[in-house]
Amino acid sequence: MGMNLALLQTQLPVRLRFESPMTDDQLLRFCAANDVWRVERDTNGEILVMTPAGFGSSNMNVRISRLLDEWAEEDARGTTTESSGGYSLPDGSMRAPDAAWISFEQLRPLSHQEKNGSPPVCPEFVIELSRHQTGCPNSKPR
Repeated sequence: MGMNLALLQTQLPVRLRFESPMTDDQLLRFCAANDVWRVERDTNGEILVMTPAGFGSSNMNVRISRLLDEWAEEDARGTTTESSGGYSLPDGSMRAPDAAWISFEQLRPLSHQEKNGSPPVCPEFVIELSRHQTGCPNSKPR
C-alpha cells in the first residue's frame, strides 16, 4: 500500500477508511512504510494517522517508560512497551499506548509471531500522554 502521507502533514490527525478493514499484517506493513507517523486502527477499521509527539511529550514519554520499565524489572512479573508497541485489542482496534505493562502470564501462550507483531492481548496497565503538553518537564526559565 504505497501511500505517501507527507502531503497530509498539515491536516493531521487524519482518518482513513478503506473498503474493507486492513488485516493486522497489512496494518503492520502500512506502519512500516510510513514509520514517521503514529498509526493506530479504530474499532470500526478506520486508520488514524497522527503527527509524531512533540519534544515535551517525547521527553516525558522517555522518562515514564524508563521508570515503568525499572519497576517491571524489579517486580519480575511482566514487561513493558513504549509508544511504538501496538496491541490488537478484542474490539478490532490496534492501539499503541505511550507506555504499557503486560504480565508474562498473558504473554506466555502467544506465539513468537504474535509477540513480534501486535499481540492480541490487552496490557494490564497503560499510560497515554496528552499531545498538547508544552515545554520540558523540570526545565528552568533562563
